[in-house]
Amino acid sequence: MSSPRVSSSTTIPTDSQSASTVASTPTANPLDNSSHVFILDENKLSAAGNPEKQEIYLFNWLANAERELLRASKQSLKTSQSHLESALFKCFSLPSPKPHRPIRQLLGRCFVLIYTNGDTRSLFDTIMKLCGICGGSGGKGESKGSGGEKEVRLAALHCIGVIMNALGDKMLSLVPETLIVCLKIIKTSSNPLILKLESINAINRILEGSGKGANEQTIKDVMKQMKTGLGDKALIIRVASIETISHSDIDHYIMQVFKTLDPPNPTVRRTAASFISTLLAQTQLNSAFVASTSTLKSKPSQKQGMQGQAEDNEGISVGNTEEDEERGGMSVEEMLKFLSGCSNKELPIASVHNQVAWILIGSLMCLGPNFVKLHLPQLLLLWKTALPKVPTKEGYTNRSEIEWAFMFHVRECVLGAISCFLLHNGRLVTPDVAKRLTALLSNTLSFISLVPPAFLSAMPLAPSPILPPSLSLSDRIEMLQRRILQCFLAIKPIAAYDNLSLQLLKMCLSNFADPDKSTGSSITAAITRESSFGGVWTVGDGSGYGVTSKLKGMDVEVGVVDGFMEDKRSRRKDWLNRDMVESEVENLLEKPVLGAPEHDSLMIYTTFWSPASSLHIPKPQSPATTVVDCSIELFSTLFPLQNAASQLSLLEQLTKSVRNPKLDKIPGRKMAIQVNAVVSILGAFTHIMTSSSKRTDESMPCIADKKVGTMAMELLQETIVHSDPYLRNVASEALGRLVSIVGGSLIPEQIQTLVDQVVNNRDPDSRAGSALALGNIYSHVGGMAAGNHLKTIVGILLSLSSDPHPVVHFWALYSLSRTIESAGLMFSQYVSSTLGIIAKLYMAETHEPGGGSVGTTNVGLGWSAYQQFGKIIYGLIGTLGPELQQNIKIRDLCLRIVTELKNDTEASVVVESIRCIQHFIMFAQQHIDLPSLISFLQLQLSSMHLPLKKVAVTCLYQLVQRDAKKVFEISTGLDDQLFSLLDTDPSVDGVRDIVLSWLKQTAINSPSTWVEVCRKVMSKQGSTSGNNSLAVTTFNASDTTNGDFFENEDENINTYTSFDNETEDFSVASPTHSSFPTTASASAFTSSTVSSRPSHNTPSDQIHIPPRWRTQLFVLQCLRQVVEVIHSHGIREHFDLLVAREGKDKDYLVLRVGELIKMAFTASTALVGEMRLEGLELLRDVIEKFAATPDPDFEEAALLEQYQAQIGAALTPAFSSDTSPEILSAAVKVCGVFVGSGIVKELYRMGRILKLLTTALENCKDSTPRKTSPSAPLSPHASIMVRLSIINAWAELQVSTLKQPYLIQVISPNLPLLCPLWVSSLRDYARLQVEEWIEYYNKSWLTILGAVASLIEMDNPLITQSLNNETPPTTPHSSALSTSAEIPTETIDNPTSQSLTFPILFGLCIQSLSSSQTSPKILRVCLDSLASILKPSCVGESFLEKAVFLEMLSLFDKLVIVEGIQVQFRVLNIIKNVTRDFGKWCCNDLDTGSFDSISAAIPPTSTSTSLFDGLLGEHRGTTAVDDNKSDENTPTGNVLPVVLFVYVSMVTHKDFQADLVPHVLVNLKLTLESIGGCELVDKDLLERVIVVTVEALSSRVYDALGAGTDKLPEEGCLVVKHCLLSVTLVLTTCTKVTIHSRLLEQYAGILKMCYYSPQPMIATTAFHCTRTLFLFAKRTVSSSPPSLAQTFTRLLIPQIIEYVKSVNEKKKSSRDGDIDVNVVEEALKSLSSVAMVVTDAQPNIFDDLDLSDESVGENTECSEASVSTRTTLVEQETWNFHFTEEVSVGRENTKQHCNCVACERAVTPSLRTDFDNIRQVFMSEKLLRQAAMFAGTRTIRDKIEDYFHATWAHPLHLGIPIVESVSFMSNDKQLCERFDEYLYELALDNIEPNIKPLWHGTNVKCLLGNEPCNSESDDTCASCNILQKGFDLSKSGSAHPYRRFGSGIYFALNSSKAHSYANSRNHHNAYTILFCWVALGRVFPTSEDLPHLIEPPFPCHSVHGTVGPRLNYEEYVIYRTEAAVPFAAVTYKVKDSI
Repeated sequence: MSSPRVSSSTTIPTDSQSASTVASTPTANPLDNSSHVFILDENKLSAAGNPEKQEIYLFNWLANAERELLRASKQSLKTSQSHLESALFKCFSLPSPKPHRPIRQLLGRCFVLIYTNGDTRSLFDTIMKLCGICGGSGGKGESKGSGGEKEVRLAALHCIGVIMNALGDKMLSLVPETLIVCLKIIKTSSNPLILKLESINAINRILEGSGKGANEQTIKDVMKQMKTGLGDKALIIRVASIETISHSDIDHYIMQVFKTLDPPNPTVRRTAASFISTLLAQTQLNSAFVASTSTLKSKPSQKQGMQGQAEDNEGISVGNTEEDEERGGMSVEEMLKFLSGCSNKELPIASVHNQVAWILIGSLMCLGPNFVKLHLPQLLLLWKTALPKVPTKEGYTNRSEIEWAFMFHVRECVLGAISCFLLHNGRLVTPDVAKRLTALLSNTLSFISLVPPAFLSAMPLAPSPILPPSLSLSDRIEMLQRRILQCFLAIKPIAAYDNLSLQLLKMCLSNFADPDKSTGSSITAAITRESSFGGVWTVGDGSGYGVTSKLKGMDVEVGVVDGFMEDKRSRRKDWLNRDMVESEVENLLEKPVLGAPEHDSLMIYTTFWSPASSLHIPKPQSPATTVVDCSIELFSTLFPLQNAASQLSLLEQLTKSVRNPKLDKIPGRKMAIQVNAVVSILGAFTHIMTSSSKRTDESMPCIADKKVGTMAMELLQETIVHSDPYLRNVASEALGRLVSIVGGSLIPEQIQTLVDQVVNNRDPDSRAGSALALGNIYSHVGGMAAGNHLKTIVGILLSLSSDPHPVVHFWALYSLSRTIESAGLMFSQYVSSTLGIIAKLYMAETHEPGGGSVGTTNVGLGWSAYQQFGKIIYGLIGTLGPELQQNIKIRDLCLRIVTELKNDTEASVVVESIRCIQHFIMFAQQHIDLPSLISFLQLQLSSMHLPLKKVAVTCLYQLVQRDAKKVFEISTGLDDQLFSLLDTDPSVDGVRDIVLSWLKQTAINSPSTWVEVCRKVMSKQGSTSGNNSLAVTTFNASDTTNGDFFENEDENINTYTSFDNETEDFSVASPTHSSFPTTASASAFTSSTVSSRPSHNTPSDQIHIPPRWRTQLFVLQCLRQVVEVIHSHGIREHFDLLVAREGKDKDYLVLRVGELIKMAFTASTALVGEMRLEGLELLRDVIEKFAATPDPDFEEAALLEQYQAQIGAALTPAFSSDTSPEILSAAVKVCGVFVGSGIVKELYRMGRILKLLTTALENCKDSTPRKTSPSAPLSPHASIMVRLSIINAWAELQVSTLKQPYLIQVISPNLPLLCPLWVSSLRDYARLQVEEWIEYYNKSWLTILGAVASLIEMDNPLITQSLNNETPPTTPHSSALSTSAEIPTETIDNPTSQSLTFPILFGLCIQSLSSSQTSPKILRVCLDSLASILKPSCVGESFLEKAVFLEMLSLFDKLVIVEGIQVQFRVLNIIKNVTRDFGKWCCNDLDTGSFDSISAAIPPTSTSTSLFDGLLGEHRGTTAVDDNKSDENTPTGNVLPVVLFVYVSMVTHKDFQADLVPHVLVNLKLTLESIGGCELVDKDLLERVIVVTVEALSSRVYDALGAGTDKLPEEGCLVVKHCLLSVTLVLTTCTKVTIHSRLLEQYAGILKMCYYSPQPMIATTAFHCTRTLFLFAKRTVSSSPPSLAQTFTRLLIPQIIEYVKSVNEKKKSSRDGDIDVNVVEEALKSLSSVAMVVTDAQPNIFDDLDLSDESVGENTECSEASVSTRTTLVEQETWNFHFTEEVSVGRENTKQHCNCVACERAVTPSLRTDFDNIRQVFMSEKLLRQAAMFAGTRTIRDKIEDYFHATWAHPLHLGIPIVESVSFMSNDKQLCERFDEYLYELALDNIEPNIKPLWHGTNVKCLLGNEPCNSESDDTCASCNILQKGFDLSKSGSAHPYRRFGSGIYFALNSSKAHSYANSRNHHNAYTILFCWVALGRVFPTSEDLPHLIEPPFPCHSVHGTVGPRLNYEEYVIYRTEAAVPFAAVTYKVKDSI
């Protein structure tokens, strides 16, 4: 069969047919053109063509009219009202199109807008006309009940209902008449269903809007008819009738409504349940309100508040008390003893004991691997004992039934503990452990087979004292099988039980697909034999015929390999956009088996469900259902791992079970087996697809043979045509995965099979299943493999989408949406046709509710096609992407449809419309009416439909992320609404994100806004719980003038004490700040929307609820973030009150300090613990950020000093006896921050805060936990946390004494207590093993270490005694600052032994420095601490062991390499101190004579070599220079000699050449650069050190070359090479050092020797160094003495020329073998580099050169062919000197340019007459030489023109270019200078410039050279601007937004490609492209798109776009403007194609 074509009968109208865009730019007076805007042009309507296009035209016209009505003023509307009314009524009488659903909705809204904003005098006539139309007065030619009349009457009914709903109170007299008209239509039996439905809806709207105008008799008639409708055959009539009855006295209809619950339709049930719940709510409303009021007024006790806190606390835990721990549960050993005692008990007692013991053991498994691994050997032995091997069957023959039950029960309990072990301790399951457990499970399987059959048939079991009466032996077996399967699923890897896999597969297959297995009751089986069987989902027998619970509606939970999570809820949104509660209820109604915790004892203690779902109690299934679920899961896991024979056998057995003829009599069991089989197959395919991307070995899960796939496909094809939609869905999913796995020819075969099935089978279920299968196949196969079949699939799905049957078109649309999502950009060619058909279907009557017959309507009720329309449009918008901005027709139609979907009455449809708008905002936000959208979204925030509320929040978040300020300015009361939403529905995700995004964007400029917002929430008296109120609560700014924040507050929020007199003045004098700015937004759209559809769930009363404490907690977090964001930006005005006061009309945070402290006080004294913690954190942030803010009213006073009393009052409650440890710890930190902040520096003025901190320290004297109350001691966890927080706060004060000297008087009296505490804490941390406590120590140990180190540095005797475990004096006046003079000298200066605590301190520092996640703070503190503790007073005389010392040096080496200069200096400082204090120890194993040369190489000085002499002094027996005499201000100079000595030693050592020396050279350069820029370095010292270094390196080279050997070894060559490079580095880096000319001449002589070295490596390196010195001379001439530049040019250039001459002589003497081509090339490059440094300012640089004529060579004649020939050398060097020599380069011999006139003319611009005018434009000799080389013997103009034609690569049938002119325009002189500087920069880095002639296309307005424009006054001509000013990187992408390689300047190698970017804007229609010279440097080639680039990838300079799948022609991109020079402009025209 040929593939069907996509229907093109309905396409998007042309521009002439389409109206203007929805969000087009509004005009000033939108109704000035009302004469044609509101007049329907019937000529255009008839010209539109077929009725479908006419319908779209009318739809667009009405949408435009509605938009204009929304903008119109009342006055302008009245002038055009008559025209519009007549035009609207004309829509009713048109022969074509008919007013279908979208048109009639637009008509109704337009009428409402007309009479809402305009004149209402004609309203009465309009209603009467509409009633007349409804009465049947159609056209004359129409028979009653004809199709045309039906649509017209529908439109009239809809308009009547909408108008009366919105404006009925103005026409109460017409209410009875309109109701009677509607009743007549309902009572007429010949009227179609849709007409009756619309009549009922109209009655509903009339009663809702103007019900008070109806008389009693009319209401009675209406309700009588509605009562009749409750029993109508059409379910949709029942739904509408129930909604209408709700407007009357509903008590009389309650029983009739209850009867409507019988049909199993979700929509009817939901509507009836809503009606009943409304009745119940009305009966309970008064009592509920009284109860809530009394609850709000009651004040709970403090204890109750803390209990509420404990219930909601998720992240804070303080552990159990000591008494609880003493009464704790049994240990593992005790449990084992308990189990061993069970054997002596009777069976009833033993059964209970065993169960309790194994439950306790299983609960211990939940503690995790760290606990279980200690007891694992005992557990394995215990499990082996409990699950022994089965000896023989004879040993169990005499067992009674009770004994069998006991044994099964015990084994089930044992396996429960094993399953807990496997679940929570996965990393302990090694292959050996898995093997042992597998053996135990195998023993249990064998035990099950021993059960006598007689016991299995005896059920139920007789009552016994052991087992409950309901449990039989079969139940026990099922429970045991459940545990076995769960354990097998949890064992990893699967290979551990590979030998049992086939046995397990057969057992699993029997469990879920055995047709002989009887499940359920006999009554249920009898019911299923009836013909009315509706499926297994509605059966309530507790078994569902053995169906699995893994299929839950459209969700399938298989393939997760998590057998324990039987009731794992899917977190995906509901596929029908239903509310989660509603979805859960419907899912429960469709579950044959309901889960319950009592089904599995593991639910008592397991914790495998995620914390996010902790509120959800797991509900495991019954044992029988769990066995089926686990069997399916295990089958799907093992099946793909079997061989082909096993897979075929298993599938064959499964197929036989499904097709077993016995099942025909039991359709329930047959369907259950079908479901189980398909789900198991789907699970197997899911495992295969999941594992294929992770594993590549042979054991990868797969389909072993094609026959397996064929057999599975046959089974699935039978199932996709099933009548059950859920079974069809899972079968289609499995089929799609199967086709994806097999692939190949199966894809077209299966697609063709499904197409044939659609064509040949008209059954709705078959066609729906085929459509669903097609969508799944394309979704899983993917666009690449199924791309050729996309046209066929789309054609079939679009064809099925037009099917009138709701089942067919719903699933076809569903599959189409999935196909669009999967196809992506490949669907672009089908967008237009798909959108046209969707528009056609949206207008069609067949797809709206009630549009079909009664039967089809009942089937499709609840499955909305409009929701699928929204999903499809969402996919189409994503497919188009940015093209929406250009494609006006598609964009307009999408927006029209989305707008109509947004006004739908179904919440699920509105959800999809908002998602479409979100997608639309991403690509074309400018076409969205933002005020209307925001108003609409605000309305949805109060919806009772949770998905609708969530998607509105998500859309708002997207808008806020783009421009938060604009969104909140447009909205009205959005901030109040958001915070109220946090109160009423905190489960809505995204609200906090909106607030935080708003905060980050506006906090800096509007801090007062945020302070005011937070203040309002904190002081809020109540929020409105009503659902339709946008402005929820109005706040009064005067509520808090007296500081009473919570007069009638929430029950969880209360303060301990009032401010009294301490808080009379909290605020700083500041200007009046208004609340956040808001502007009134256009609400017409909202009003029209509300009026067009009924409002749901609107309570009549509004209850004011105080804000919940979690909302206030979030507000406090926002306030903290405001402070943090402003502080991070470092704006001084926000923290300087004096500057802030001077800035008038500006908003600064410092002006709101008082309110910040006020709110922090309120929160820190609340009852809820989290609130108090957050309040203390806010108080701490305020103190830290504003501590340095001075008070301008009081000199030398801090701003926060005036708030000391308030801060103290906030902290005092935290130190009470009943405060939690967390709050106490936080309060201690705040106290420490305040004392150390310097706000108050006098000790006597610190008052209460210092006293609180000191009192807390005194409580730490004893090691026992602090007693907070007689009955509640602190637990060990809490005690450690409090203790560490206190001593950490004091440690921070000790560290701060270095910057805040006043703290000495605070710390000094407490040091006798603090020092032992600090030392003991570090000691405890070092040997800590309890993981729960590490968290507390990790937060404190670093600060404590810093405090201890600071005291050691000061030689404090108290810390010394504490380090040695000596008790320090405890007198209150002990001086903590005693100097070493107060202590016996031998105690400090002559230590004899190491401190006892030194290893701990040293180990902590080394361990932290060695960590891979060390922070900069840890590096700094640990290195400073090491510097303090590595001194004799701590270490002792013995210092460290050699291994430890070397390990420390290795660590230092790594730090020096990896870290920056600060860390390097600290490391060197430590080494300096070590060499000073332990030099003898460090040098006691060194040779004496090895240091003589060192001292001679680096002369000692009194200030710079103290470290060096200190290291040598101990070894030579001399005294090192006194460290006190060294200059401490020049630390870098002190280590410079040592550093250079180390570098020189490494460079000259032969063993380090290959690996180490290259890194040394890099470090040498960095060191010299950092030293050269340091002003603290002694210049004389630096000069002497540099001179010595150069001499040492030069001597090493001279010695190597003067050895007399012709050939040096490779190590020797490397030494010479690296020495030359090192000298060059030193000379070119240390520019401020003057080096004597003698040393320079010596180095020049060494280079000359190297030129003639027989070693090519040495000669090449010498020329490299020479070129570097030449190039460096240009920079040094102006800044340094001229001797360096002149010396090297004078000395080396003649030597190089002499070398070249010698090469020429060797060439002539035929000694070519002695010539090294690479060396000759380097020599020529060195000479050519001289041109880089020759400028007009340096004419004398060659004055001293002795150049003879011979050095240049003789002029010779050459042919033209030789002139045009280029060697590789000439191509690479663009301004070379030219010689006559011929050089063999390993390729064919080519002749270089000679000095004849012809050659010189070709390369020298000064000799070319055609360069005369160009020379005036380009002042760059290098650029002109490049152009001359490019032109050769031709003129430059001719060469450019030829190059233009040569590079035109596009086909000539697209056009023939004809060049008109080549222009050179005068440009800015700086262009060439910048270009030269860029070339010089490349040359310095030894990088070839790689200059290429490239093309650049852009627009042109003039004719350039002929008629140039003035670029200064006209910037629209891009060509002139570029030629005159150069390229501008900021204009990148201005003409073409898509930048393939990021923000750069693009060039083309082909002129034709540049032409595609050239736009002709002149009147001559001529084009211009620019010929440019581009220095590409290093090029990065790529064929991939890199749109994110802003610079080339390192270390490249440009990007080369190569030809590939994305580019047909090459591109080059540069990212620096100076890298390109526009040289010429080629103006041309393009003739027609040939």
